[in-house]
Amino acid sequence: MSNYDLIVVGGGPGGSAAAKEAADNGLKVIILERGRYCGEKNSSGFGLSPKAARDFDYISELDVPSLWPTKFGVMHIIDPKPSNADRMTWGLTPPRRHSYPQASEYMVQMMYRPEFDQWMAEKAVAAGAKLKLSTLATNVIRKGENICGVIDHKGNEYRAPVVVAADGAHSLIAQKAGLRKKWEKDQVTVLATVDFEADSERIAEYCGDTNCHIFMGPERGGYVCIFRNGFHIGSRPAKTLHNEVDAGHNISTRSVKDNIQLDFVQRLIKATHAKPREFQLHFLPWLKTFNERIYKGGLMLTGDAAGMAEPFMAEGVWQAMYSSRLAAQVALRAHKDKDFSKIYLKQYMDELKSSPVGVDFTAGPVLRDFFAEWTSQTFYDLFDNLDDAIFYGMLTMAEPHAQGMLRVPAILMDMIPQLLFLARYYYPITEEASRDKIKNIIPIIKAFAPMLQSMGGPTAGGKENG
Repeated sequence: MSNYDLIVVGGGPGGSAAAKEAADNGLKVIILERGRYCGEKNSSGFGLSPKAARDFDYISELDVPSLWPTKFGVMHIIDPKPSNADRMTWGLTPPRRHSYPQASEYMVQMMYRPEFDQWMAEKAVAAGAKLKLSTLATNVIRKGENICGVIDHKGNEYRAPVVVAADGAHSLIAQKAGLRKKWEKDQVTVLATVDFEADSERIAEYCGDTNCHIFMGPERGGYVCIFRNGFHIGSRPAKTLHNEVDAGHNISTRSVKDNIQLDFVQRLIKATHAKPREFQLHFLPWLKTFNERIYKGGLMLTGDAAGMAEPFMAEGVWQAMYSSRLAAQVALRAHKDKDFSKIYLKQYMDELKSSPVGVDFTAGPVLRDFFAEWTSQTFYDLFDNLDDAIFYGMLTMAEPHAQGMLRVPAILMDMIPQLLFLARYYYPITEEASRDKIKNIIPIIKAFAPMLQSMGGPTAGGKENG
């Protein structure tokens, strides 16, 4: 039996973030990772959002072979089947309006998960945490109402007054602790990816600084993430496992196979001499509401184990890092106050719920349903009309410009049903978000009222003031 101040189950980015935070602050920490190395189960890549660089100072030191910040991306609006051609494409760049500097430097940082997971684990070990590989935590140890340790697959016991479970979507610790059973079918999304190895020089030559491509069209969609030495193709916008069961076939697998046939993807494969390396099927929690069953005495769930993947696109790495670091900070306070009870650890849930991770769940049902509509005919019609409006309003050489511009009002009228469709999703979110803004604007309007009145123009009778 081994004793620690904190046990972290799972050596992914979340687990390592928790271990580093706790070890940096003097706790005796062990990470139990089931793989032979951190990231072994994740051979495909991902995009790390700039939020990570904002919230974790050490991300500025990130340097792994596949790393490629996305300076430019492309959104492809795909024609209906059986065509594999683009109807239109939009260039994407980081926003100029931002709340922190990194948001305008890149959209995401593309890289392979095994490289990132190992880099994060090295940070935790350098801070003083112990990493034990090839170790699967299969059960918990109880002391009264509290969890006070875990047992591994060989029967070894590890004891600590607090455990952070960052062991992924299928968290055994969450189940053994009685916090939940397996996720329901409508709480899980399925993502299929095909990973390709490719010539790095040809990738650089063919792709330049554009390494993120998103596909949308009627009943089709997906993405391509491009790295320094390869790329992977992902399936359509999220559908739940419930949708897959109702359909009677694997929607995600069919989607990624269709995406490989897209004209752009075929050109990318040929230009970079790419060869398929691995097919993966990922199960990710995709909840509509914030999960409050993420703690009990001596235990806190983080990341996918807690269902913290955001409800729009199921982004999860930053959420795992943020929730895990917060759990470690609560563990530090618990040690200081010598209180590891369920009542004390409730502050973890409360603080996470009000944090940037929890904010997304205030509009969770709307966000998740909105993302699921990205492959609808309505979305395609919206972009189709928008393309025509831009063409006739600005760029047409098919007919006289004046005649082309006369088409635009009719096209905009055709877009009204699609804009109302968007309003169904945007209005509930903006209504809530606008309340505080309106409160802040009212004093400004009052301050400017005298000046606005002096600029007032004609009175109601049509005569000038004064």
